[in-house]
Amino acid sequence: DRLEKTLRIVEENNYQLKFDRVTNLETKARRPGPESLIRQREGLVTMLRTQSGLSATVIGMDEGGRDGFLFAIELRSILESAGWNVKFLTSAFENGEFFGLQVVRDGSKVAASTGRLLCEALEQFGFAFILKTAPSPNLSPLRLIVGKCNW
Repeated sequence: DRLEKTLRIVEENNYQLKFDRVTNLETKARRPGPESLIRQREGLVTMLRTQSGLSATVIGMDEGGRDGFLFAIELRSILESAGWNVKFLTSAFENGEFFGLQVVRDGSKVAASTGRLLCEALEQFGFAFILKTAPSPNLSPLRLIVGKCNW
């Protein structure tokens, strides 16, 4: 009897653990983006909101896969929540590939100040990125290119 009672308790605990695990997985599945960006969301929005009305283009690279795409979507959502004007595009690599995030400015004063604010926010919250300068035909002066996941 004692062993049967102990076994029943273990089975009930096991069932509860499985239920909790499935609930946790379902909750994570509904979140739009990687955990690292979601955890820092409110801080990023607050910091970027200091200059709303700025514009940027977020480009999710096809080769970045699902995690890269979700990171790009969450990044767009953060910028929009901060009052920025955001374009969202997907694209494919022409030559090679890269990991992580690139912040690309077109060299204008607007892109320099906007890029500075964004880079300071990313650095403050621990996100690695590569800063580049390149012309921007038909895009915002500031672009964020999301490659393969490394966060």
